[in-house]
Amino acid sequence: MHHRSTVGPMRLICLAAALAVATAPARAADPAAGRAKARVCQTCHGIDGVAKMPNVPHIACESDVYLMKQLTAFRSGER
Repeated sequence: MHHRSTVGPMRLICLAAALAVATAPARAADPAAGRAKARVCQTCHGIDGVAKMPNVPHIACESDVYLMKQLTAFRSGER
C-alpha cells in the first residue's frame, strides 16, 4: 500500500510561489506576495497540501517536475 506523508506549510508556500511565477510576467521575487497567493491555494488543497474535499487533488508529495508541468499547462490554457 502506498502511503502519502504530509508536508509542512512551507512546501505549500513554495508551490504557491511557483504558481505565481508560472502565471505572472517575469519580475523580482516577492516572498510576501507568494505567501499571500498561497492562502488562496490552501482553501482547496489544504494548508499541508492534502485536500479535504474529494474532488480536489492533493499537491503534497508531488514531484517538482509534475507540479511545474501542471502549472505550465494552467498558464497556457491547456489545462
